[in-house]
Amino acid sequence: MESKRFFDRTVIISIIGFAAIIGIFIILRPFERSTVAKKHTFVLTIHGDTMKPSTVKVRQGDFALFKVRADHALTLRFHDYAVDLDVAPHKTAYLSVKFIDAGSFELEDVDTGRRLGTLIVKPI
Repeated sequence: MESKRFFDRTVIISIIGFAAIIGIFIILRPFERSTVAKKHTFVLTIHGDTMKPSTVKVRQGDFALFKVRADHALTLRFHDYAVDLDVAPHKTAYLSVKFIDAGSFELEDVDTGRRLGTLIVKPI
């Protein structure tokens, strides 16, 4: 009878210990980053020297479609991506980009030399 209790107690302690180890593994497992590229659409509106939103954030490897509208003619430059987008007044201009390089990049009105915003590409 006593050996049966010992066996039952051993089984219960083993199950609890196993469950504790599994729980610790789940809690402490390394953070898995998604390496799947995401597709974004950004609507940029430019009035005078102000762009909304003023900051665009993506991850390295992502794709984005920019829909840009302005109240005046301008050329929007995505620095370090060697991309310029001509925007006609009150018309929507479209640009599709894949973000390969990580970093912080200026969005500039080429015609005035003014900085309109920032593109932040977070590394994978």
